[in-house]
Amino acid sequence: SEELSSYKEEVSNLSGKLKTSLDDGLRKDGVIYDKSRDLEIMWNELTKVRKELSGIHHSKGFRFVLNPLWKIIGYSRVILKQLLSKAYSFIWSAIILFLSPVILLHALALAFEHIIEALFGNISLHFKKKRDVVPFEKLTISVVIPNWNGIDLLEKCLSSIYEADEFKEDKHEVLVVDDASKYNIADLIKDSFPKTRVIRNSRNMGFGRTCNRGIKEAKGELIVLLNNDIMVSKDFLGPLKAHFKNPEVFAVSPKLYYWDMKTFNYGMHMGKFKDGYLSLWNEAETGNGDRVSQAVPTIFAVGGAMCFRKRDFLWLGGFDDIYRPNCWEDIDISYRAQKRGLKVLYEPKSLVYHKGAATLNYVRHKEIKNELLFMWKNLNDSHMLWSHLNQIPKFLYCGKHSSRITFLIGYLRAFNHIVPAMINRFREKKYAKTSDKKILNRSMLYYRNLMRNNYVHPDKKTILLITPFMIYPLNSGGKLRIYNLYKRLSEKYNIILLSLI
Repeated sequence: SEELSSYKEEVSNLSGKLKTSLDDGLRKDGVIYDKSRDLEIMWNELTKVRKELSGIHHSKGFRFVLNPLWKIIGYSRVILKQLLSKAYSFIWSAIILFLSPVILLHALALAFEHIIEALFGNISLHFKKKRDVVPFEKLTISVVIPNWNGIDLLEKCLSSIYEADEFKEDKHEVLVVDDASKYNIADLIKDSFPKTRVIRNSRNMGFGRTCNRGIKEAKGELIVLLNNDIMVSKDFLGPLKAHFKNPEVFAVSPKLYYWDMKTFNYGMHMGKFKDGYLSLWNEAETGNGDRVSQAVPTIFAVGGAMCFRKRDFLWLGGFDDIYRPNCWEDIDISYRAQKRGLKVLYEPKSLVYHKGAATLNYVRHKEIKNELLFMWKNLNDSHMLWSHLNQIPKFLYCGKHSSRITFLIGYLRAFNHIVPAMINRFREKKYAKTSDKKILNRSMLYYRNLMRNNYVHPDKKTILLITPFMIYPLNSGGKLRIYNLYKRLSEKYNIILLSLI
């Protein structure tokens, strides 16, 4: 009886499941039937429409009116597109042809420079100013901060300076140069930073002129120039100052991180002249991170955070006013210092933190204007200079690192300043000691050698492999075995090879 009752329960359960599955199947079949019926109705309607369209397509009206009209519209679009493209090219060709006298005048100005140099070059050498060097022991320090409407940034900058080790005692000057801000900076900071000296421009003069005024009025012989969106580390000054024991050093630039103190902003800078144009980039743009761990030459010291000799800055003439309102002043003065035989260094042990584009209004055509003026003013290598002049029509037609319209605006703005650029060029040539190629190659070679010798992948472990002989040339079984071992291990590990000879 117990077995029979258990069989009955199993049968009832199975019958319930069977009934449920049958009901679900019927429902599904009903849904499928309804959907198939809807699809059949839609298919019939589409068939009717297709027949109607086929009748219209084969009708005389479509054949003799609509079809030719549609083809005319299609061909007209293609022809109009080609005409617009050719008209656009013709307009730019006409613009370049119109500017050809300007380009010719540009070339004649540079050729005239050689005539002037041949006639009066030896005479101009007698008007060279001599460099005056202050001994390291007598170097006093002034911090110069140009400011325009950035009171919140300025307060953070000043707080970090007075918290630094070198500034805890009242022995260094801190000077703020206010470039005609909306409010009186001196009144706003006098309670929080009473030791800070403030001078104010009567009108807005731009970055270069403001810095020049502040540096002239500074009391120190060693200037630390900082933007108001810079915060410094506690020991930033010591590594910078140590390099000025060498009298040939003009400027030193620190390592810059963003305010999060993790993201790399600026390191050493490199440059390359290729296809008639000078391109500059910094270590952060190489994709290798901040791997430079020792002081190395750099193309320029960053104007937002740099340390330099005041007398050398004035001897070089300060920041050139042709780069107004900003951009490339720091590159220009660093490059001219190197042309005169001085050194510009990057010191990664000195750390400062940059807000990033907090005070700069970036406009591309203004930067192109300053790039062109820099090349016209500073490049003395005849191959580089004439290569650049030959490429100007191409840049005007195709653009260079920008659209052609942007480059055209930048070129015309630069040509407007060609007279002061040529005067400054002639003035600088009598001081030139170092070639353009040597300056551009110097920092690049340092960086390449550093990466080649010290590159370590951050995600791999490092293995020291010691061999009793050099593994090259592969002229024995032992050398070949070590070579294959080195090759296999290098796929997963950083390998340091030490061969005893």
